[in-house]
Amino acid sequence: MVDLTELKTRMYAIAGTHKALAKVALLQTEAGRQLLRAVVETNAAQNEERQEDYGALLLSRYHSTVDATAEFAAGLVAGKIPEGFGFSTDSFYNLQVSRPFAVPGWPQPIGSPFRLSEWPTWVCVASKSSNPLNDPPGPMVERNFSVLVQPTARIDAWLGARSGSIGLTNYVAFVIPNRRARIREIRFGKTNVFLDIETAKREDKDLTVRMTTVVGAREDQLEVTQSDATFSADPDYFPDLLCAFLIDTESHEVVDWANIHTGYTELPFQVKFDVPEQQVAHLIEGGESQTVEFKKELSKGDEFVESVVAFANSGDGVVLVGVDDHGQVIGVPNPENEIGRITNVCNDLCEPTPGYRIETVAVGNKSILLVRVAKGDNPPYFHRNRHVAYVRKGASDRIVGRVELDEILSKRIR
Repeated sequence: MVDLTELKTRMYAIAGTHKALAKVALLQTEAGRQLLRAVVETNAAQNEERQEDYGALLLSRYHSTVDATAEFAAGLVAGKIPEGFGFSTDSFYNLQVSRPFAVPGWPQPIGSPFRLSEWPTWVCVASKSSNPLNDPPGPMVERNFSVLVQPTARIDAWLGARSGSIGLTNYVAFVIPNRRARIREIRFGKTNVFLDIETAKREDKDLTVRMTTVVGAREDQLEVTQSDATFSADPDYFPDLLCAFLIDTESHEVVDWANIHTGYTELPFQVKFDVPEQQVAHLIEGGESQTVEFKKELSKGDEFVESVVAFANSGDGVVLVGVDDHGQVIGVPNPENEIGRITNVCNDLCEPTPGYRIETVAVGNKSILLVRVAKGDNPPYFHRNRHVAYVRKGASDRIVGRVELDEILSKRIR
């Protein structure tokens, strides 16, 4: 838990008198506008103000001040939002800071669902303590006649935060970015790892980078060289894990950091590979797992859909089509044709259809397909032909039992 004083202190220390940007999702009811969830970013760089009105759902972005943000936070804690904000709540909120790896004061790392900014951030989440509100059902029609089929997905895009990843439906995230410096990009080359930084002031020379790699039980701190804003290191192996730190050389403060598991199927956008098949080969070497499934071929699509549904219910994952159960790359003879078939199978046999994307990657002289499936915001997901739901357990897809189904539904309601 964190108290209101700490939140205010950090806001005024880092944001000063700069503008704040409030991104808000409201339910419009007979009793008035109720706060569903919001993200408020102090020291904001965006200047866009606009609204989307779907009748029962109102999405709004507007400028605010640090003083008003502090007043808003105090109202949440007290359970009564000041009248000037134009919406209300029927519950008080608890303040909490997500502290990855139990390191108080560090910014959220690159790739954390709580980072909510391209810059290093300190994030405090206010969660509703009672009387939960559910997202409105779709479809919906906006005042200018644009149609919204999946309200939850639109709300998440509006706020820039996936509620499923945060694990809350009713929350307000206070995002305090520090725009002094950041890790802009991490790039894996054939033999080197490159890290580019960006600073607000070109004359800021009090920054250094440290990199540590891990493979199996071996851990190595790398020798890092610098050329302008680019730092590089030359590990002896392709790592399972890269920890990179941007550090203030005088105060020893961690300004920004990243904890990159190269075997993860979905990596942060800041992470790039000069040779894309390098990451794919690493995934194949790791074998089937909680997040990786091999399929020699699509066949009729029923077994393929098992894995798609399982990942949508359990967590992000990837299906590699053209790789057999032993990790042998068989390849896909006609990738274009198979992409069309996969799209049809996902749309026809998944109920509802989860979010996914398909990539073609060359491994050696063969092409395979990567079907990346995102954890869904509308569970449970079912196999339409078999009338069952699946979850991922280790390297296998399992039919959801009654107890598990109840848990999925209760989490969705919460």
